[in-house]
Amino acid sequence: MIAVCSGQDNCPSSHECSPTVVGQSTINRCCPTRAYMCGLPPQQGTQCGSNFVTRHYFNIVTGKCTSFQFGGCDGNYNSFLSVQQCRSFCYSSCESSHYVVNR
Repeated sequence: MIAVCSGQDNCPSSHECSPTVVGQSTINRCCPTRAYMCGLPPQQGTQCGSNFVTRHYFNIVTGKCTSFQFGGCDGNYNSFLSVQQCRSFCYSSCESSHYVVNR
């Protein structure tokens, strides 16, 4: 269930209160932070297609995007189609001087 929030204090520490456009109005919802998503361990998931596929996750120990085999279902947020997508998301910063994850 998606939690509606009115400020940061309403969200779990791994989430932030973010405005989201729904139809023609904007509501605030608790969304996972980039640091939380990129800090999750790789999750192979369950096989729901004919083959496993290569995905990429951000490895918080090495500070690099690393490949893993994904079953196609039941993964987590730290699963990207390409190394470039992983880097772009996990290396980005919320503020110009603070990286989301330590490199």
